[in-house]
Amino acid sequence: MNNSGRVLWIRVWGIAALQGAITLSWVVYNLYLPIFLVQLGLSQQVAIALLVGENALEALIEPVLGRFSDRQQQFLGSRISIITIGIVLSSALFLAIPSLVIFDSDKTFSKWIFPLLAVAWASAMAIFRSPAMAMLGRCANPNRLPEAAIILTLVGSVVGALRFDAYGLILQMGAGFAFALGSFSLIAAGVILRWLNPPEAPRVIEHGSQLFIRARLGLLFITGMFVGWGIKFLIPTIKQTLALQISPESIKMAMTIFFLVLGLSAIPAGKIGAKLGNSLGMILGCLTLILALIFLILMPSSSIEYVAIAFLILGFSLVSNGAVPYALNLATTAHSGFGVGLYFGGLNAGISLFGLIFERLGTTNISSGTIGAVISFGLVLICLMIGNKFLSKNLDVIAG
Repeated sequence: MNNSGRVLWIRVWGIAALQGAITLSWVVYNLYLPIFLVQLGLSQQVAIALLVGENALEALIEPVLGRFSDRQQQFLGSRISIITIGIVLSSALFLAIPSLVIFDSDKTFSKWIFPLLAVAWASAMAIFRSPAMAMLGRCANPNRLPEAAIILTLVGSVVGALRFDAYGLILQMGAGFAFALGSFSLIAAGVILRWLNPPEAPRVIEHGSQLFIRARLGLLFITGMFVGWGIKFLIPTIKQTLALQISPESIKMAMTIFFLVLGLSAIPAGKIGAKLGNSLGMILGCLTLILALIFLILMPSSSIEYVAIAFLILGFSLVSNGAVPYALNLATTAHSGFGVGLYFGGLNAGISLFGLIFERLGTTNISSGTIGAVISFGLVLICLMIGNKFLSKNLDVIAG
């Protein structure tokens, strides 16, 4: 843990570079997945099954590898080795995905292997995200973690916005070039991360009962699951709300702007989180988000909608920007990788369950989507309030 008052910004940018590479790889994968399925003669049901299966596996892998990285940090002074293994494996599998489709002329072999390869790649990607994000805890003290997280949120949102308006450019690159770009960006980000984070002296002294620690860790998984539900309700609702105000051909540009503004709003969100305390900042963000959604339901006029969306962006940014710092603070230093893995695992589990439960109920209109988002983030709010009570117990660790 960095106990000085300053933020190690160079190291933060190294973690953000990997965050950007991860997001870019998923953007490329999600854009080409429907194309590959059509070329292989596979149905849309296969795509749905793949996404559900990938998220379910990631929900298991991220906590396990996060915990393994904690052991590495404790005994070796670094998490880099497991991160490196995951990056190399995922980069190789990412290049194999388009190669399988392009070079198998009759598509008989690739039709059966492609789903397994896609799941293997998604599983490899889950190996290193939590260990890498847990490294943020060594870049700033707990009070300044929301400021450090600004860079991660900004980079992730900006790169993620490409899927709405730059999809044509990515498709024009061709599958081989686009997947090579994603693969090499992962390798480059891994090299940068390794260079900026040399091993440190391993020494962790832990305080507090194991039962209390497990309760905090379990809460992180549940919180992540409810956030996953909230996101799955929220984004389509925003898209449909904007569709009522602008022309259909402008929707992609509007969603691109939405995510760019969301990324930029991490700057004030991080400052607010550092000023109030990250936990209280997330609670305020959840309340703001819920109130903005209620206004969208009760006062459906164009002027009110734009104001509500502005407050919605700020509230959501407070929640999303504070997520990793919240996991690091709630999990304690000795379990930081495990805590971040449990949060992301819960997020993936929520997304996986959403596809199995809510989409079958036909929740596709603005009203049902908004109500679903309000309920989901209401549950997140309850989790955050419980977590704030846990943090007030002042259970922490001393790291040397």
